[in-house]
Amino acid sequence: VCCAYSSGAKELQAPLYINKRKEVCKMQANYQVMGDLMVYRMPRDVDHHCAGKISGEMDRMIEHHGIRRLILDFSDTDFMDSSGIGLIIGRSRLLKFFQGEMKVSHLSERIKRIFCASGLHKIVKFEMEDVRE
Repeated sequence: VCCAYSSGAKELQAPLYINKRKEVCKMQANYQVMGDLMVYRMPRDVDHHCAGKISGEMDRMIEHHGIRRLILDFSDTDFMDSSGIGLIIGRSRLLKFFQGEMKVSHLSERIKRIFCASGLHKIVKFEMEDVRE
């Protein structure tokens, strides 16, 4: 993982992962850590190819840096399957265990419908930014 530091915030570029079937998980996710806050930019596709890697990466960051506030930024996300739903539920539970909270931001209409249909909107708070088209 490549680390670049600027003004107290850490910006880290996540690597590409290849699963057992040689499919590439194109994780273009970035995250910034500022104190106990982490802003995690989700990749274009949040599916079973990437969810395990993202979960592991987030869990390590939450425990290693003492993260208590997590914002998942869906600016670049076009697709999310049930693995993505599980990822969000798992990180929400982990943060609640540490008396933390999770929010989501920049949801497309498609991702917002997934949140509502799955009940995630009852578990995770929405940031007050505009929902993207």
